[in-house]
Amino acid sequence: MKLGTNIRKIREFRDIKQQDIASRLNLSLTSYGKIERDEVEITLNRLNEIACILGVSLISLINLNDKSFLDMINNSSNDLSASVLIEHLKENNKMLIEEKARLLQILEKMIGLNSILTA
Repeated sequence: MKLGTNIRKIREFRDIKQQDIASRLNLSLTSYGKIERDEVEITLNRLNEIACILGVSLISLINLNDKSFLDMINNSSNDLSASVLIEHLKENNKMLIEEKARLLQILEKMIGLNSILTA
């Protein structure tokens, strides 16, 4: 499945309207619709925001397939337990730290390149 399809399936399963997610992301309904239709590239931060709104981990959202979706349906409850929520937050925090480190490496390379060019 494509990422937008994964988002749409989970959103529909959770009975969340597109407009509700678009509003929470400060996007127009049209812009959010493009995400679900895979018409735009999505940043890791935006993807993480969507995962949090949907109440799933970033990894689950990315790796969703038919089997894991069925497992989600079979194991779902309306209330997330505290331990599930804590694990979800830990996983998201780890992903954000890794993304931050990756971005810092890119910036360091760009600064190094800039100093070579201006020397």
